[in-house]
Amino acid sequence: MVKVNGKTERKPARGVKPGDIVEGELEGERRSEAIPEPSIELDIVYEDESVLVVCKPAGMVTHPSAGHARGTLVNAVLGHCDLPELVVPTGRVSNRMNEDGDFDDDDGPSTSESDSDAESASDSDDDAGSIRPGIVHRLDRGTSGVMVVAKDASAHNSLCNQFASRTVRRRYVAILSGVPKTSKGRIEAPVGRDPKDRLRMAVTPGSGRYAASNYEVIATLASGNASLVEWRLETGRTHQIRVHAKHIGHPILGDEVYGGGGGAAVDALARRGVFDLKAAKALLSRIDRPMLHARTLGFTHPRTGEAMDFSRDPPEDFDAFASALAER
Repeated sequence: MVKVNGKTERKPARGVKPGDIVEGELEGERRSEAIPEPSIELDIVYEDESVLVVCKPAGMVTHPSAGHARGTLVNAVLGHCDLPELVVPTGRVSNRMNEDGDFDDDDGPSTSESDSDAESASDSDDDAGSIRPGIVHRLDRGTSGVMVVAKDASAHNSLCNQFASRTVRRRYVAILSGVPKTSKGRIEAPVGRDPKDRLRMAVTPGSGRYAASNYEVIATLASGNASLVEWRLETGRTHQIRVHAKHIGHPILGDEVYGGGGGAAVDALARRGVFDLKAAKALLSRIDRPMLHARTLGFTHPRTGEAMDFSRDPPEDFDAFASALAER
């Protein structure tokens, strides 16, 4: 409610002039609650007093956000660690989040590679002294794979710094439409909000943030109509692999947002008669997410300084889809 000179004003376009007294009430700080959910099972890869390494299933959102208050990784971790509910101001992270509750793992430079004052995800901490699970990086809702969660403030700060300085080792596997022209390559293309659709990301020269990905073709599938590709990230931009895969003309199959689904994907699988259109459509209907899996994660242990590397093979839906393609 806004008052001008003591009277309630309901017209947003009403002008004011020098001497007018404008009064208003600001809403209190919006807060989101992360409720412990011990009933959610975690696939634990490794755990000690400082860190928890898990394999996130596809379909699980990392962090509570608008529309995703329950069933997230944070809810599960709170339940696993027997911690009370976590209440954090939503405004501390929402401006860098996408619709899945994800934001950049390393908050580095825009279009140049060097920048000494890069922020890290630790800036979203509300109370650095509290003991609670610290989310230091994200995986998209549809992406499965290995993630690390900090169990105390010291570990959280250390891991955030490692992501910000780009020393964390990450490898993913994806099933792409078609086969890249070169068996190995490096993609350096800035990633930012798609100016035509703010809910998506895109390669945006001049306005995007510096992003670099390395890829290597592991196997050719479906007689060249698809490929199994390993990705190594140098940066961690939102949807980076998905955007870079689309950028080189080989979107991730199952990725409806970035060109890997629908009629275009059906046509790509059916090229040269490898599949008929009906069979290609039926095969794609068996997957309900982008075929992307975070297979390995390596970092320096926050307390011991030991180099640690963890891996998980892709889940059943990924393997079954790859096997079906390999049969052609």
